[in-house]
Amino acid sequence: MKNLQSVAPVVSPAGNPLQLALGTGAFAVCFSVFGSVSAMMPLAKVRLHLTPVQTSIAIAVPVLLGSLGRIPLGILADRWGSRRVSLAVMTAAILGALALAEVSSFAQLVAVGFFVGISLASFASTIGLASGWYPPARQGLALGVYGAGNIGQSFAAFGAPVIARALGFRWGYWTFALLTAAWLGLFALLARDPPRPRVSKPLGEVLRPLRDRKSWVLGMYYFLTFGGFVAMAIYLPLLLTDLFGLTPQDAGLRTDRPGGRSGRARRFLSASGARRGEAADRRIRARLRAPGTVRARLPGCAAGK
Repeated sequence: MKNLQSVAPVVSPAGNPLQLALGTGAFAVCFSVFGSVSAMMPLAKVRLHLTPVQTSIAIAVPVLLGSLGRIPLGILADRWGSRRVSLAVMTAAILGALALAEVSSFAQLVAVGFFVGISLASFASTIGLASGWYPPARQGLALGVYGAGNIGQSFAAFGAPVIARALGFRWGYWTFALLTAAWLGLFALLARDPPRPRVSKPLGEVLRPLRDRKSWVLGMYYFLTFGGFVAMAIYLPLLLTDLFGLTPQDAGLRTDRPGGRSGRARRFLSASGARRGEAADRRIRARLRAPGTVRARLPGCAAGK
């Protein structure tokens, strides 16, 4: 009887397109669950008789929890692996979408927002499948492709109200729960953690980047760019229905139609992410090859040329 030996996976110079696709798809379906909240909010507002303040809180809670939740999810992904944490995140997204279809009060809507916020935080867990399976020289391309997962919110923005009108209110959420469940099954079968050691560090060591000024500067940059983009995207359906009297279906289509600014920007960012990431890779390689640069201070980058 032959002994089966497990072979540790290695990072190929060409990367791993399958794992990148699985991570990007997981991010997209989770983002679609998050996007269904704002897309369906004009309908939920009428159904639950929400005031403007309550509506704003119901939208803000998933965003707040999703933003803060990326820190613990990232720590857990480092300790337990991206695959395991991403499976848990998709499960929470499915439960959140199913629960959204059944809420009957403002308090329930806010409580369910916790699970939906976890789906927004999926960025921190699934990104490991993009970065971990690619060498340093192709990190920009991998992350650019992965960023296309933002398009999940686009699908929810124009799809949820139309589906709700055709099949009923609950299907505006159930559809994205089913999509996430289907991808969860595929992910469970094919996803693999990247070949990097999992090191248990004390909490102080894990949080050490917070003491670096550059972390806060980059965080503020992300806050102003992507944060502002998300804020506009989630409030636009309500703005169009309340101020201009559009139907939820028309508001969703105008939010993400090809000629609309929000949809056009989202599609441009999703489609151009890979090109911009590849361009960043070229610039970094050129700098590392140039004499007298920071190469001497970045031995890890120099090794991955």
